[in-house]
Formats: sequence, structure tokens, C-alpha cells
Amino acid sequence: MPDASIPDPEGLCFPSNSSELELRPTAVGYGDAAELIDELDADLAVRYGSDDDPVLAHPEEFDLPHGRFFVVTEDGTPLACAGIRRIAPGTAELKRMYVRPAARGRGLARLLLATCEAAAADLGFDELWLETGDAQPEAVALYLSAGYEPVPSFGQYQHSPRSITLGKPVQSVRCDSGLGGVV
Repeated sequence: MPDASIPDPEGLCFPSNSSELELRPTAVGYGDAAELIDELDADLAVRYGSDDDPVLAHPEEFDLPHGRFFVVTEDGTPLACAGIRRIAPGTAELKRMYVRPAARGRGLARLLLATCEAAAADLGFDELWLETGDAQPEAVALYLSAGYEPVPSFGQYQHSPRSITLGKPVQSVRCDSGLGGVV
């Protein structure tokens, strides 16, 4: 019997060409998740310089009951990750969203975003906020196209002129992709 607080993978929407993809919740500090986060940190260092403070996101913040972390793999190879953590009563934060360059353009970021929105709603959050930056225009475009709007600055980079903070209300969303229920 699945845990009612975990989004049901059978109800999530995979891109239509995803028969070999697996989306799974995981611990953030180990294996595939740690590998992807290391790559994300390297990418952020290139975009913003290595003088910036490292992102503060402790692995336990992504554990139930106030958080979740997801990894997308294809044939066992990790491709993308994202997680949510509680930042205030009723509000979760999207954090550590990353898609490997070779896997970009396949809808994985949008899949993870929808997954995290559903997970936030399933965990009882009303809103999902995020912080990104001006050196990540593709991320900003994704979030705006998904209905995110500016919210008050918050978190580690709230005083940075490069910080962009967005948010939106969340609710559980399920879809039928026509793939026989396993999506």
C-alpha cells in the first residue's frame, strides 16, 4: 500500500516518449541525488562565480513529513532532480532543480516541477515558492510559463540583486497519459 503522503507515481505525467524513464522519490544526500547536486553546484559556480556562498540546503530538510526529493533516471542513469522543503507554515520551497545538459529539451524539468507541485499539495502546503537567479534565464522562463509570479524575497539570497523569487498556489494534479496507467 503506497504511503498517502507520497505522490503516487502512477498519477504523474511523464513526457510521451518516456517509456524508459523512472521518476522516484529518494534521499537527497546519497547516490544519484548527490551526483546530480554536485553537477548543479558546479553549474551554479560557472554561472555566478565561485565567490558566492554555497547553497544552504540540508539533506534532512527534504525528508517527510515536510519535504520530498525526486530523481529521474533513464536505464539507471540519473538525468534530473528536484525537491521541496518547508520554509513557512503553508509554504514549501522548490530547491535543487537540475537537468543534465544532455537530457535538456525533453520535458524533464516540467515533469519535475509538476511532481514537486503535486508533492507540496499532498504534504499539505498551499503555496510553492522558489528562488532562482538572473544567470538562469531558462529556469525563469520555465517558471513563468508554469504560472509562477513574483513573491517577496526570502531565504539565503534575499538581499542579492541577482535573486529572482517566484511562487504560486499548488494543488494535486493527476493526468492520464494513455500509457496504460504506468506513467
